[in-house]
Amino acid sequence: MRSQRRIWTTAAVATAAVAGTLVFQGVTGGSSPDRDADAMSAPGAAEPEVHHTPLKTSEDGTTASLGRRSTDRFSLLGVTWTDPAAEVTGRVEARTRSAATGEWTGWLPLDTEIDGRTEAGRSGVRGTTEPRWVGPSDGVEVR
Repeated sequence: MRSQRRIWTTAAVATAAVAGTLVFQGVTGGSSPDRDADAMSAPGAAEPEVHHTPLKTSEDGTTASLGRRSTDRFSLLGVTWTDPAAEVTGRVEARTRSAATGEWTGWLPLDTEIDGRTEAGRSGVRGTTEPRWVGPSDGVEVR
């Protein structure tokens, strides 16, 4: 059975001084991450598109946000920050705009209680929330 590749939308909200970036990646179809790399070259495989958007960071560096913004279509949302060892002591919330109706959701909490710190010493590793399925969306707001 073919599974959809994860579609990540990422942003940054952390208690350490953090510069945030919102990243949209949309994929429909394709192989699962567990399959070998050849699957992405198979006929019908989807190629992801990634878009980066800087977040507005507070003067003290403890929060970051993004006002309502139109985006390319996506269905899975997550938040990342630059320091994988940073602990988020506040809430990370997002809301999305339905691609079908144009209506905005209520604020959705994103789980920060995951342990990504085990890979903190590796180059390029970021802190992250659990991804959250939001369905076909074309807008996002993060706080």
